[in-house]
Amino acid sequence: MRRIIASSTVLRPFAAVLVAALLSFAGALGAAAEGAGDDVAEASPRASAASARPAARSREAGLDVTSAAISGGRLVIRGKILGSNRDIAIARTSFKTKATPRKDFLFIVDYLPTDCRVDLVTPTGTLPLVVADCGPTGAPGPKGDPGPQGPAGEPGSKGDVGAAGPQGPRGDAGAPGPQGPKGDAGPAGPPGLKGDAGPRGNTGVAGPPGPQGPAGLQGPKGDRGDSFAGGYFVLRHVQSTGYLSFDTPSGQINGLPAANALCLDTLTRKPWAGKADAAQRGLLRAATVRAFLCVGAENSSPGFCQNPLPNVTYKMIGYYGETGATITGSNFGTASLDLDTYGIWTGRNAVDSDADPTVGLTFPAETCGNWKDRSSIRTGIAGNPGLEGASRWAYAERPCDKTYAIACMVHPAPPPSADARSAQPRPKRP
Repeated sequence: MRRIIASSTVLRPFAAVLVAALLSFAGALGAAAEGAGDDVAEASPRASAASARPAARSREAGLDVTSAAISGGRLVIRGKILGSNRDIAIARTSFKTKATPRKDFLFIVDYLPTDCRVDLVTPTGTLPLVVADCGPTGAPGPKGDPGPQGPAGEPGSKGDVGAAGPQGPRGDAGAPGPQGPKGDAGPAGPPGLKGDAGPRGNTGVAGPPGPQGPAGLQGPKGDRGDSFAGGYFVLRHVQSTGYLSFDTPSGQINGLPAANALCLDTLTRKPWAGKADAAQRGLLRAATVRAFLCVGAENSSPGFCQNPLPNVTYKMIGYYGETGATITGSNFGTASLDLDTYGIWTGRNAVDSDADPTVGLTFPAETCGNWKDRSSIRTGIAGNPGLEGASRWAYAERPCDKTYAIACMVHPAPPPSADARSAQPRPKRP
């Protein structure tokens, strides 16, 4: 049986080899030494007790080595880890390994320690080992004297002449010589034949224009082009929370006047479908641009809604251009709008089934404090243009800190004043 003798006492390499050889030859049970102290394990007849003890153990290094020997010309070390450190290396070499999940580890490497000793290293400590079945490398012997020089060999016979090789490639031509002196001019030759005509030259610069001719006859009258005399209902170009403000040269305004100013400023500065027509007709001005919003009574001013004009056709303008839909008061809540907008602030009260803002929906509801409050505890009515009926313009109450679109109306004529828009006594919401 092969065992490892591990001790902190330094043993002579030859004694370790002798003990290991005697134990192997006799077939006796090996002794084992335990990690700390200067005790050396000796061969013992108590084979069963000795084999139960680890060949070498170190709690500091966290290792329990069961065997370390030279086998088949290679170093073989087996053991287990005692803790959680799975990385083990042989000191002063590049040999490393990791313990298995069952905490076993194994080295089988081509390495013969010269003094039959190795150190196993972990992140927490070092365990020195004496390798069994190992003979230390002896010191090199002295260099021997050189031997006598041998006799010179006889010269060999002369070889036959080889065949002539092939002709080599032709060499490069030499550089040309210098140019000779110019010779005397020879006698003039007879005149040659007349040559062909040359190509046509480029066209010259054009002359000044001639006098204007008489006017022609008047052509027939063309067909009358299409004309649009209505207004525009523009969505999603203005975005805001329930607090509407606008900076003017004389100071900041808020509420409904700020909404009207935002609509005029945005529609004047930004491109949108229908802008060219509205500008040509002189509609982009404060008197004809309004936000589609309601406000409640405030101080001495009654509540009212800014509505489309009755019996006027409005073209619907979405964020990506004209939708192709036109609306008037009678189909304002039922026309298919094909809009790309989910929610818009309106502050309107849903009291009319057809949602005609020129007939119903003229009474304000929740308006975020007349559009002067952005807190989350106040609410304002928001519409959903993707729906039909009253919910299109009065869909749900939303917190005033949310951002929604504001619809902007471009009227073909100035709308009535606020006093004319004020409604009868406000009906209750259903």
